[in-house]
Amino acid sequence: MLEQLSGLLSPLATVLAVVLAYFLGKRQTINERLYTQRAEVIAELFKRFEDLDQRVSSLVSPFGTTEDPGKREEAKLVVESFNNLQNYYRSNSIWLPRKTSYLFNQFLTRYRQTINDFVIKVIINEDRHSALVKEWDEVQQRFDKESPDIREALEVDFRAIIDPPPWWDALLRVFERLHTRNRKSTSDVPTESKSENPVE
Repeated sequence: MLEQLSGLLSPLATVLAVVLAYFLGKRQTINERLYTQRAEVIAELFKRFEDLDQRVSSLVSPFGTTEDPGKREEAKLVVESFNNLQNYYRSNSIWLPRKTSYLFNQFLTRYRQTINDFVIKVIINEDRHSALVKEWDEVQQRFDKESPDIREALEVDFRAIIDPPPWWDALLRVFERLHTRNRKSTSDVPTESKSENPVE
């Protein structure tokens, strides 16, 4: 009886191992494709963001004036670059982690009006007033202040894909959160004081 059971378990274990390997391999292939797609989207978004950054820097550069036809052309390129970045983000935001997508969306929302207003003054109105130079500085300062956050978020997300942390890192973070939560919950519990109720 034991020999028959042993003879049955060996082929059954082999079949089970093959089926398990198939599903795990399929799952790994799907995950690899998803990570590859996410990495490609982040890399392209980073490239388009850098293009916009360079065009804005060139436009707000103090050299040249709005009378210069080159500045009007640069303003048109900024609008084109911004629209390319915005359109690419909208059609691919699903691939970004939520935090990065939110940060990027906030950035685009703030700069859509800023860039439009600024470019209208340069292209359409051909504003030659010296106050425009002050506005150029303000646009550049705002962009310089916020762009490192966007750049860092994209870089962190990209590096997490190409160089993921070791598997035990996630376990350590879970244990750390649990430990912190336990310490918090024990410190929130009021200490019991001795009651002064008389015993009846």
